[in-house]
Amino acid sequence: MKRLLLPLAGLLVVAIAAVLFVTQQVNSFMVEELPVPESGIEFVIPAGSSFTAVSSKLIASGVLEDDQWLRLYVRWHEIGGAIHAGDYLIRQLI
Repeated sequence: MKRLLLPLAGLLVVAIAAVLFVTQQVNSFMVEELPVPESGIEFVIPAGSSFTAVSSKLIASGVLEDDQWLRLYVRWHEIGGAIHAGDYLIRQLI
């Protein structure tokens, strides 16, 4: 039994470190300024678009380089279904 405690404790430390790292990466991503020109970027979400399609389109339009942290954030907060079709103007906050 004692032989299992040290490996289990090590595994727990690694798991906690991984969760902290991922949480920090997601939080950093969510507050990072996007490379959006001053005039903004027109962005259209067609009706019936999935979150994956929208995030891929954000990459294609140059708003995001990678969407892995955004997808993780959306999964954690269960907001993928909150995508609404429409015409949007993406701008920096002043």
